[in-house]
Amino acid sequence: MTRVMSLMYDENTHAARLLLHMNEYTKCIVWCLNAGPDFHPAFENKHKAPCNVDNFYFKEMPWLANGAVNPNGVPPAPFDYDRY
Repeated sequence: MTRVMSLMYDENTHAARLLLHMNEYTKCIVWCLNAGPDFHPAFENKHKAPCNVDNFYFKEMPWLANGAVNPNGVPPAPFDYDRY
């Protein structure tokens, strides 16, 4: 899936995919918190947590193996459907 394809989603589909993405992201943070001090701070170690990549918006990790942001995995900003 590409970013352009995401714009073809209706508002409900976009919201559902975004919710699934955020839930998986949160699971990674919680995993780090529960895994102990070697994974703290959790935000900086979330890329080490096991996760289901299919739950991310573009089915691609939102971070790289080194923890840096993966721009291809970041969901689009909320789309103002009433404006267009």
